[in-house]
Amino acid sequence: IDARILNHGSPSTIGRAEIIKAYGEMIRDSITGSSFITTGLWGDNNLLVEEGTGYFSLSNGKVVSKGRYLLVWKKDEGQWKIFRDTFFSDGKLPK
Repeated sequence: IDARILNHGSPSTIGRAEIIKAYGEMIRDSITGSSFITTGLWGDNNLLVEEGTGYFSLSNGKVVSKGRYLLVWKKDEGQWKIFRDTFFSDGKLPK
């Protein structure tokens, strides 16, 4: 599957190896927590679009980014896999 993260303000992250590298960088920056809530789901037996809200947090629990997301899921050999991913920040958090 040609997975991509459609990043805000920077080029897309394309392919499994680059996505693993990007999440590894987040973990090295102490972003180790997240929570997501699905608010909508549309599609068919081969393609789904998921909408929701969520946040990323540091290892100490401090939330560093809150926002909304869209995921596109694609069925690949009978398994659902993320095909496209994007996250829209709600802006700066209070200090």
